[in-house]
Amino acid sequence: MSEEEMFSPAPRGLPNEPAANNVIAAGERVFRQSSAK
Repeated sequence: MSEEEMFSPAPRGLPNEPAANNVIAAGERVFRQSSAK
C-alpha cells in the first residue's frame, strides 16, 4: 500500500466508514513496524 492510498480520505471502491477504519488500522500497523526498526 502506498502512502498516497494510506492518507487518502477513503480507499476507492469502499464505503467511507469501513474505509476510514481500514486506513486507521493500516496506519497503526505501519507506525508499529517503523517504531520497531
